[in-house]
Amino acid sequence: YKDVLKEKASVKTNVIANANNKAVVEVEYTTLNLSDLYSYVSQLKRAYTEETKDYDTEHSEEFAASHFKDIVNELETKEGSRPLRIFMVKEDGKWTVKPSDLYSDSLGKTFGSSYIR
Repeated sequence: YKDVLKEKASVKTNVIANANNKAVVEVEYTTLNLSDLYSYVSQLKRAYTEETKDYDTEHSEEFAASHFKDIVNELETKEGSRPLRIFMVKEDGKWTVKPSDLYSDSLGKTFGSSYIR
């Protein structure tokens, strides 16, 4: 999954504000849509069950997992529905995302769920 992201995903950043070791960065991105991934996996599991008449969930999950690499390679990238705005702070000479910021929470939601059109 990570290898395909390296190939297909893109991130473009733009600093909107920067003062006193604090910054707001706008992030535009394209990435793999996890909703599409879940949909493909569900379809494979369903097809396995229908074809084999084996209703053991573990078997259908193993079957889908065996095709995971192919599924991920077939996924198209999608553009984020809106740019993210991330609040960053400079501490000890390094810029980091401020974890308690509302915007930084959207990083996890975007790249860990499906805030993608």
